[in-house]
Amino acid sequence: MWGRRLGGVLAVIVALAAAVAVLAGRDLSPDVPDAPLVPTRGATRLVSLAPEITEILFALDAGDDLVGRSALCQTPEEALELPAMGTAAAPDLEALRKAGPTRIVVTPVGDETKDQLEGIAPVTVLRLGTPDRLVGAVHVLGRLTGHVAEAVDLATRLTDALTPTVTEASPRVVVALGVDDIAKGEV
Repeated sequence: MWGRRLGGVLAVIVALAAAVAVLAGRDLSPDVPDAPLVPTRGATRLVSLAPEITEILFALDAGDDLVGRSALCQTPEEALELPAMGTAAAPDLEALRKAGPTRIVVTPVGDETKDQLEGIAPVTVLRLGTPDRLVGAVHVLGRLTGHVAEAVDLATRLTDALTPTVTEASPRVVVALGVDDIAKGEV
């Protein structure tokens, strides 16, 4: 079950991170910020305004810490039971205020949106555009929710899944983009 769920989480995260990078045209290079350690589980009331962040939180068994989700969330099914709070690009500020989160977690947003969100609760911005940032975000979310052991486990599984295995039996490929020199025998 975990293998299938992890595969689904990876597919959603990679697809959404790529889409965000392309559509936003933003630099997603800054490192994932450090996050304070929450001493006890359940001490946070999080709103996730990005489907990939919601997926990670459920994979960490921290779904109970969520009081709201992105309107774009489609999985896991448990997330759909939470109230939608808009999206990172268009948050529902009234719904966010009513939910009373202790923290809002988003992917990169504009300064104006970030300021609006910070008027409601502290904001953690996670950049997920590379495997290293994804693993870093898992650790941040683990610290935020007190699910540190689960974060270490998930980060290890993600790293293993994203690290290519090369052996002597691995296929070797040559890509020739310009064959003129090869055709002339000048290689």
